[in-house]
Amino acid sequence: MTIRSRLSWIGVVLFAGATALSSPAVAATRFPTGSYDSGGYTITFEKTGSFHYVKGERLMVDGEFVVKDDEISLTDKTGVDACVGPGRNPGRYRWKLDAGSLSFTTIQDSCNDRIRGITGQKWTRKLDRSTAAQ
Repeated sequence: MTIRSRLSWIGVVLFAGATALSSPAVAATRFPTGSYDSGGYTITFEKTGSFHYVKGERLMVDGEFVVKDDEISLTDKTGVDACVGPGRNPGRYRWKLDAGSLSFTTIQDSCNDRIRGITGQKWTRKLDRSTAAQ
């Protein structure tokens, strides 16, 4: 093998390794949009990036979310429990899906109501007609 071919081969190996390390592989499980229940509340994450937090039929918070790897940022927009105003948005959380239950741990959030509302509990996927039929 010539020096040039060895250098080319090393370049290919280094590129492949760097690509594999920078890929979000296992940790990058797509965020599971849909509706989840916990303690009389339902939180729905739409594929459009909006979320709705309801108690029974009453809308408590409407907002937007952004996901990057295992981190989710929540920005409240409207609702009786919405955290709005200077310095109150977004709240940043780490999300985890385990045995079909979604859970959140706080990374940073200045809104104690939002922290109490979504952390410290397991959110179970809510079955709808299309999910139940499968």
